[in-house]
Amino acid sequence: MNHRTSWLTAAVAVAFALFMSPLAARAAAAAAEDKAFDKRFIKEAAQFSYAENEISRLARDKSNSDGVKHFAEIVIGGQKKLLEELKDVADKHDYHLTDELTDKQKETKSRLARLEGTDFDVQYLSSSIEDHKAMIDLFERASKECEDENLRKFADRKLPMLHEHLTNAEELYRKVKSKER
Repeated sequence: MNHRTSWLTAAVAVAFALFMSPLAARAAAAAAEDKAFDKRFIKEAAQFSYAENEISRLARDKSNSDGVKHFAEIVIGGQKKLLEELKDVADKHDYHLTDELTDKQKETKSRLARLEGTDFDVQYLSSSIEDHKAMIDLFERASKECEDENLRKFADRKLPMLHEHLTNAEELYRKVKSKER
């Protein structure tokens, strides 16, 4: 190889590296963003599940309605199973679950704890409906966008339970609300 060919090969290599560096950086940033969504999904799913569990325990103990108490038991059981499965998936990837509630969840729990009777039932069910809608949106996104295949499958498996809880909460809300009048 002559000097001119060596120089040309080196110049092409440098130009290629300079051109590819931004592309590689963008690819690395996109991969980090995907992993960030996976971690965010795990965190938000755990927070939701812990909050639903705590608030439903409050409903089980505080409500005068057998229907609300039964719904709360169903939610507690479903969220317990969701957390167990989420922990298994998270542990495989060294993600850690948090049982720390958000400020909004703490405020909701505190507000509900001060209510009684039908007022409590209506607010509990309204909160559960709102939370389940938000979680269905998050789980639908996760079932498509999580980088980790196990997280996508987990989210997809849990969607029917979340939809069932939402439907049950909406039906019960209508019944309780009609008794309020």
